[in-house]
Amino acid sequence: MRVTENIRFLYTSRALKDGASRMLELSTQIASGQKLTRPSDAPATYSAVVQRSDAMRRLASRKEVLGQAASDLRLAEGALASSAELLVRAREVAVQFADPFNGEAERDAAAKEVAAIRQQLVALANTKGQRGYLFAGTQTKTPAVDATGNFVGDNLPLNVEYADGQYTPSNLDGAIAFSAAGGVDPFAVLKQLETDLNAGNLVGVRGALATLEDAHEQVTLVRTEAGVAINRLVSAGDFTAHALSRAEALQAKEKQGDLAELTTQLTLAQTAYERSIGVTRQVLNVASIVDRF
Repeated sequence: MRVTENIRFLYTSRALKDGASRMLELSTQIASGQKLTRPSDAPATYSAVVQRSDAMRRLASRKEVLGQAASDLRLAEGALASSAELLVRAREVAVQFADPFNGEAERDAAAKEVAAIRQQLVALANTKGQRGYLFAGTQTKTPAVDATGNFVGDNLPLNVEYADGQYTPSNLDGAIAFSAAGGVDPFAVLKQLETDLNAGNLVGVRGALATLEDAHEQVTLVRTEAGVAINRLVSAGDFTAHALSRAEALQAKEKQGDLAELTTQLTLAQTAYERSIGVTRQVLNVASIVDRF
């Protein structure tokens, strides 16, 4: 085979290879429904898709964190609501037994009820959520209140990111709700009420009325803050979910191929490939004739 025929054969062989590669690429895109399967398909678009994928992962992670934080706050709000009800009941007991006409047996029973209320309040203060103890500040692995009713957590915020570089607290100040930092130590008040009931100290029982009201107010105040924080986190979560949904839609649009267009391109590629085969046959036939001479 002469040099000219060699060059022609080289070109036709390369055309056959390129044509087969193009048909395989289009067939793969049709089968997967994706027009971007590798960087060389469309370098600029592929780069944008990769960057958007990173952003989508951040949004998905942020959405999950915000959801967990809102869920924990709902749990904390419920614990505070129950705590407020316990303090109301303790005050009702104090009102009833401030009357001197109650007998010793009744006062003993009331003292036991107050002791039980105190223990229930300890349990509520140590409510645990997905991220740990809800009222212990940043000490999420440690109960906020010990067995004797002493607050052992801190009042530092647990911040979560709600937008790029923007953070908001996602926990409540347990110290305000369950310690003297809020004005009244509810556990100390309940303990003293129990002692006064057992001793028949009616002056002490009457004195508990005001402090129990104060304790109720500070718990209710933190509960109100919980409602505000929940709304803030839910709004941030909804915004993040919307941004993620838009990014996913755009990503799918850029990655997904138009089936009709891809099918047309495959038909054209097959036609070109068949022409290349025909040209190659002609080259081979010519070369065979030349080689006879």
